[in-house]
Amino acid sequence: MSHLLLSSDLTGTIEQPAWYFDAAHENRWIMLDLLLMTQGWRRFAWSDILAGTIPPINYPVERGLSLTGRVVRPNGKDIGGKVNLNFMVVKKDSTRDFLLGESDETGNFGAYDLNFTDTTLVRIQGVKGRANRDLVIRLDQLLLPTVTMTKVPYNPVEFQRDELAEFMKRASEYLAMERQIRRNGEVLLNAVTVKAKKYVERDSRVIYSNPDASVKFTTLNSAGRQTILDVIQGQIPGVQVTGSGFQARVQIRGAVNFSGPVAPLFVLDGMPTDLQGVINIPVSDVDRVDVLKGASAAIYGSRGGGGVISVLTKRGAPDYDFTNDVTPGTLLAKLPGYAPVREFYSPQYDVKKPEHSGAPDRQPDYRATLFWAPMIQTDAEGKASVSFFTSDARNNIRFRAEGVTVNGMPGVGQGVVSVE
Repeated sequence: MSHLLLSSDLTGTIEQPAWYFDAAHENRWIMLDLLLMTQGWRRFAWSDILAGTIPPINYPVERGLSLTGRVVRPNGKDIGGKVNLNFMVVKKDSTRDFLLGESDETGNFGAYDLNFTDTTLVRIQGVKGRANRDLVIRLDQLLLPTVTMTKVPYNPVEFQRDELAEFMKRASEYLAMERQIRRNGEVLLNAVTVKAKKYVERDSRVIYSNPDASVKFTTLNSAGRQTILDVIQGQIPGVQVTGSGFQARVQIRGAVNFSGPVAPLFVLDGMPTDLQGVINIPVSDVDRVDVLKGASAAIYGSRGGGGVISVLTKRGAPDYDFTNDVTPGTLLAKLPGYAPVREFYSPQYDVKKPEHSGAPDRQPDYRATLFWAPMIQTDAEGKASVSFFTSDARNNIRFRAEGVTVNGMPGVGQGVVSVE
């Protein structure tokens, strides 16, 4: 309340702003007048108020989440006209919302009053003319706020300096009760040995267990290479690559019959193909190349008589994330939405546990925070009631209520209840 009614409109630092709203101080109104005359109002000019000049509204009231951005050319310049846009919002529960619209003449667009929670996948596609290669979609919300975390051995709790001794006393009692509960319920178990094999998820693209040789494609061994054969050349014993570039040929040693050398079988992500089907694949799209020789290649039948060269791409992997694909005229982004609704936990001691559960009716309760309600609606007289269970600590309970009227006026109330 002190921030909304005082600190937000005054310049400089105000020492103890809540002091001016405490009814226990009889001279607070005089001191408040002195404060206002000293620091003064700087948010507006009285001449504008008397003249009836209303400042422009730069940030309109938002009734939901907004997605705003701009469509530009790859060089960042104006796209030159309106662009048709398709929006797809994939929510956490897999439900989807589809929106259609268009940008203005300069490429700016906006989708307003959206409602989604948690991390949500947003897909925006622009359509202009016959092709979308000259479109780049940018979102304004991709700059996420930074978060600062402080590691402490307990959950941070705010309290007054004179309450420190009482807080430490109650915390010590709670820890002592927890230790006693663990001592009473402890059971010494005999040694247990668990034996299991590490589970390795099988790649559905391959029908063999272990290849005779494998080459993992990295930026070091594939940099500057034109084709897949250029990368595996000299990397696998018994695999001979002649030529270079798109004119290269490959032969696996020992793959011959009465007619002469037998060409190997090429397999692309589990599907049989030929040399031309794999030689045009960019090396940056390949994850690894497996080679099967002799008896290992027999799993492919007579087609594998000359050996098998299995090309596995990154896109074909079962765990490939298609959201990383960059498609011309399309933007995929993961945006944070509203936080999911969570309910403050409050034990219900009037509900008895079943007798056969074996657990005690309830454990000692020394909670620091007993009750919290985010939305309490009063009646026409301004009254409302709440109920909750206290803890086992026989001390005073501090409560604080904060609210706002339908006209926007804030209010704060606090007090103390004694538990006997």
